[in-house]
Amino acid sequence: MGYATVEDIRLLTNLSTTDISDADLSSLLDRTIGEINSKINVHVIRERILYIDNVRQNKIDGSNTTYYVNNWNGCFLGDTDDDSEVGTGDITVYQVDSSTNTETQLTVSSVDYDDCSFTLSSAPSSGVKLYVTYAYTKINPVTPEGLLILAHAWLVASYAYLKRDTGTANNVRFGRTSISRKISEGHTTAYNKYKMVLNEINNINMGGGSWIESKVKI
Repeated sequence: MGYATVEDIRLLTNLSTTDISDADLSSLLDRTIGEINSKINVHVIRERILYIDNVRQNKIDGSNTTYYVNNWNGCFLGDTDDDSEVGTGDITVYQVDSSTNTETQLTVSSVDYDDCSFTLSSAPSSGVKLYVTYAYTKINPVTPEGLLILAHAWLVASYAYLKRDTGTANNVRFGRTSISRKISEGHTTAYNKYKMVLNEINNINMGGGSWIESKVKI
């Protein structure tokens, strides 16, 4: 269902079950996860697996099966298939045989999103080259932080207001009394709040914001 919940949206807004049902809110949560991910994820296409450091040696020796991506420091592997999880379907690994230039897609048996590593079902033989396609983010996508929950809630709220107000008359007259209503004012307010929270998330992704990860040299 995404990062936020139906309860999060109702807490932030005045939307009742008369305005929009829980089922419709759940559908909006599911449909907008891709929009959120497109804003927080950085996609990397065919990154070559090479030595990183003494801990992340990425040996291709016929016995090693676990490898790390370059963007591991302070990052998480991202959700690329928009199913609200980070698993084997979010990463693609290719093996290229140096002698024949034959390319083969390998089977990923598990993913450690926090460690930014993946494990193959079998060890590649020495002499081949490995490439990985994935996404990374500075925001935890599995145990969502408050800003990510808030951003998703406001985004869904904006669509919920738009759904509620679409087709509503702009002006209603009762005799000599006329009532004017600005259509989708709730949508505009909620979407602006979403953009403000998203801006805070982007500041964090750029290494700024109200907090940053402390780096200590040992």
